[in-house]
Amino acid sequence: MREVRWPQATERRSNLPESCCGSKRLLRFARNDRFKTILMKITVTRLPKSEVKLTVEVFPEEWDKARTEILKKLISEMTFPGYRRGKAPASLVEQKIGEGEIWMRTSEQALVSTYPQVILDEKLSVMCRPKIEIISRDPFKYEAHVAIFPDIETKDLLNIRIPEKEVAVSDSEVAEVLENMRKERALYEAVDRGAENGDRVELSFEGFDEQGVKLDGAGSKRHPFFFGEGMLVPDFEKNILGMKKGEHTDFSIVFPKEYRHKPFAEKKVRFEVEVLSVEKRLLPEVTPEFIEKVFGEKMEIPSFEAKMRENLLSYKTKGERKRREDELFVKLLEACPFEVSPLVLDEEIDNLESEITIDFKKQGVDYASYRKAMEGKGENLRNNLKKRAENRIRTRCIVGRLVDTLKINVSEEEVKKALEQEKDTPIEVVRNYLIFQKLLDYFLKSAP
Repeated sequence: MREVRWPQATERRSNLPESCCGSKRLLRFARNDRFKTILMKITVTRLPKSEVKLTVEVFPEEWDKARTEILKKLISEMTFPGYRRGKAPASLVEQKIGEGEIWMRTSEQALVSTYPQVILDEKLSVMCRPKIEIISRDPFKYEAHVAIFPDIETKDLLNIRIPEKEVAVSDSEVAEVLENMRKERALYEAVDRGAENGDRVELSFEGFDEQGVKLDGAGSKRHPFFFGEGMLVPDFEKNILGMKKGEHTDFSIVFPKEYRHKPFAEKKVRFEVEVLSVEKRLLPEVTPEFIEKVFGEKMEIPSFEAKMRENLLSYKTKGERKRREDELFVKLLEACPFEVSPLVLDEEIDNLESEITIDFKKQGVDYASYRKAMEGKGENLRNNLKKRAENRIRTRCIVGRLVDTLKINVSEEEVKKALEQEKDTPIEVVRNYLIFQKLLDYFLKSAP
């Protein structure tokens, strides 16, 4: 079936006598600036995981009307020898395109005409596109499975608060930032001595298993690192401490249990190593000239340190806010467990994969090829995204319900002011961001 887009019905009116209503509903709604009335039988079945099954039967007389309209439209679009456009008999259209195509188009018309109005009539807040199955051709009858927003009780959620931790900046933190700035702008000088902490050293090495087989991922050519800064496994560094340029060595180490590359965790590996260079790091002195190079502004050292302290305090304050926000959503999710419909979960995983595809493309990597390669190794990336997608859906549901409960809104003036700083951002994105920030402010205040 062709893709069907779901228009929003704009009006509903029932004018049947009460004695006739039962499961027959006379629905009147606007479409293409004309009013139509549709008789249909609707059954709503509530399912687990906030799903509903809508069973909709379009009465034969309504199907015949829809079929007639489809034929009129086709007649107006098609040309036949001996007839002016729009004047050919319906039988010629039926012969030319076939009853199957006419039925297909009529069924699409019936779906587009009935589904959105059923949603309005039943007051359903849907979360995703429906999964539709036609279960009868005569009379035309279909089932629509759709996920709806879950019922969320917000009473207990409103009392959640995340205490704020005091934020301060120590002298040692300021000194560490200054030291890192010096390291970033350091010069290096080759030395004829053994490598020691702080030196920049370049190595070539290969790794072998206990049977002497070379291991993939355990070797490197012209590998630079800074001694004593945790860039390599500690036992590896210990074995080359004091070595000079041009020297060779071999040794075995056992990788730590928590090593980030799991195939090497707790694995014994023998390394053959050559030291290619040893360089001493020459740190620049902190002077007004150095400060000007870093900040583009000349200032005395005390003023520079004060500026650093101010920047660090701002950074740590934002970090504390982020920590509280993250903890807030963990607590909200814990306090409000509900199952997510597979219908909406699949859509959210699709959304995540689209985002990842864009990120990969920016790095020059084709995500589809990467996913296929990982599946060849037995790893299902879509399954790996399932929990992340589920949490995003649950968070959106909770946030939406809290915004409604607290009646959070923003004024046009607030939106206008924010748009001055975000001129290229769509207005609805800005509005939603402001509403979200107000919701966070509610929960991050000091007391319920």
